Amino acid sequence: CSESFHDFSCTFPQKKDERCDFTRFRCLNLMPLYHIHGLSVNVLASAISGSSVICTPGYKGPDKPSEWLSSGLASWYSAVPTMHQGIVEARVLSSTLTVYM
Repeated sequence: CSESFHDFSCTFPQKKDERCDFTRFRCLNLMPLYHIHGLSVNVLASAISGSSVICTPGYKGPDKPSEWLSSGLASWYSAVPTMHQGIVEARVLSSTLTVYM
């Protein structure tokens, strides 16, 4: 498996007994730990797979998650739809990227 953020090919083993090493994946948890999504998807799923979690001090607006992801500390994140929309809108406003929702 490559170290690329976009390459999740190792999540689909080619052979029946082949397993991927998920310990190299790091989740950026934007959700509060009292929220079921933050606990079940970000923390519990990461713990079960053997990967790690970076807990942020909270959402902190749509620019902060992009900054944290760009730092390279995390390889993936999961959040609620409102957060995704804010992150995408912030990226569109800061670039020439056009996104149709």
